[in-house]
Amino acid sequence: MDHLFQIGGIPLGRMIEISGREGAGKTMLSAIIMGEMQRQGKMCVFIDGEHTANRSFFESLGVNFDDLLISQPNNLEEALEVMHTLTLVPEVGLIVYDSVPALPSIQEERTPAGEVKVASISKILTPALRRFTPLLAKHQTSIIFINQMRDKIGAFSPNPNVVPEDSPGGRALKHNCSIRLYTQRADS
Repeated sequence: MDHLFQIGGIPLGRMIEISGREGAGKTMLSAIIMGEMQRQGKMCVFIDGEHTANRSFFESLGVNFDDLLISQPNNLEEALEVMHTLTLVPEVGLIVYDSVPALPSIQEERTPAGEVKVASISKILTPALRRFTPLLAKHQTSIIFINQMRDKIGAFSPNPNVVPEDSPGGRALKHNCSIRLYTQRADS
């Protein structure tokens, strides 16, 4: 990654989005970054919205699992509150949130199954990310948001072989992230 950004890794004090389809290496790339941050003496936090943190997976990628702080929140608001609290801790250098669409909002939890709440993630992320920006810069903490690409239903593509896609969260992440990485599995 150093050669991509020309700054010796990810930028400190910023938000980064890593998106891609399932199995494209988003969590793997984040784990490699966490391991490097730990080697530099920074505390790393893994907010496990998918509740799938795996010791052997992380350790195989260089993460000291015993020094990794893991939070498994129940909803999006809880995850964002944990992030906000941890941005105030000077020892924390990196927070990884896996993944943006994994957790329901409190409103979604209370909505009967089958009823759709449009843009609920975006409505929650927009004010939260505005709160994070000055704190991240002040404390030199970075946040990686892992996001998943989804088919864009009803969108037109001039190429019938290409399905238009987008990442959940509306424009909040697009406007607030300094770097947006897209990963994809290499063809075998």
